Formats: sequence, C-alpha cells, structure tokens
Amino acid sequence: MKCDSTHDFRFSDEARFWLNDYGDMAPKYKPLLLNTFLAGAKDDDDLVRTSSLSNLGEICRVLGYKLGTIITEVLVCVHAIISTDKSPQARRAAVTVLRQLFIGLDTGMIEFLKEEILPIYRTLKAIYSDDKDDVMRLQAQLALEELNENVKNFVFPNPQLSDRKVVVLKSLKKDSDDWE
Repeated sequence: MKCDSTHDFRFSDEARFWLNDYGDMAPKYKPLLLNTFLAGAKDDDDLVRTSSLSNLGEICRVLGYKLGTIITEVLVCVHAIISTDKSPQARRAAVTVLRQLFIGLDTGMIEFLKEEILPIYRTLKAIYSDDKDDVMRLQAQLALEELNENVKNFVFPNPQLSDRKVVVLKSLKKDSDDWE
C-alpha cells in the first residue's frame, strides 16, 4: 500500500526532529535511516524527494560521515537526481547533499570514490557554467570549491610536524682556563 505524499512528508519532518534529539542513537539505525531516505529520494512527489534529500544530508552529518560502502549508493542517487530531475528544489537539495559530503568526508574519499568523482565533477561544472537557476549555480560552485579543496589536500598533503621533542644541550665549550 502506497502512503500519500503528506504522510511521507510528515514522516521525513518527524525524522529530522528525531535526529536532532536522539542523534546519538543514529549509528544503531544507520541502515534503516539511510535506506528510508534513499527510497524517499526516489519518490514521485518532488517535495518528498527534496525533504528526503535534506534528511539524507542531515543523517550523514549526524553519523560523522562514516557511511561505509553505502556512500557509493548515496552518490549515485544524488548524482542521478541532479542530472535528471525536473524539480529545481530536488536538484538544489541534491547538490547541497554533495557539498555536505565533500565537507564531511576526508581526503581518503578521493581514493575510495575515484570512479564516482569525475562524473560528479563534470556535472557540477556543467551546472555552474550553464544552468539558468542562479541558486543552483551557487550551490554547484560551493560544492566544487569543497571538492577542489579535498582533491588538493589529497594530491598535496600538508606535512605533519612530528611529536618529537627537540632538546638543546648545553655547550661543551669550556672556559679557556680549564684547558690549560
């Protein structure tokens, strides 16, 4: 039985409040929450898709961006919405999720997600260059900046200072009187 979009939207709204209040329990329910919001992102109603995408970004943040291998499915879903969805709100929400992921994931994501990053980069670049929606172009620009920062940090990692202590020894030089 298919629920109506009002029910779906209300569930998504309640889930956001639950995440804010009980976020420490989110890791226990990670598969359920992520799959629920991924399914909502594929709903026929654009408001449900938008709300689900917003909640998807929120659950990723609450989980500390420790998504495991489902990150690939999240990226594929979000990329598909950006590329094919007719709703500007859903597309904006999808780009915002990408930006949140790029902010939260460390540079190790470049290695793990190397197959997904290039198509996403090209799509964001095309949106930034050609999209008629100014908000969408701004969101794409912000996502590209985060992605560029991650790639730069991956290619040129900051040198880490070691935790070694430097000890300064007293001079071994003695007074000239002592040598005589």
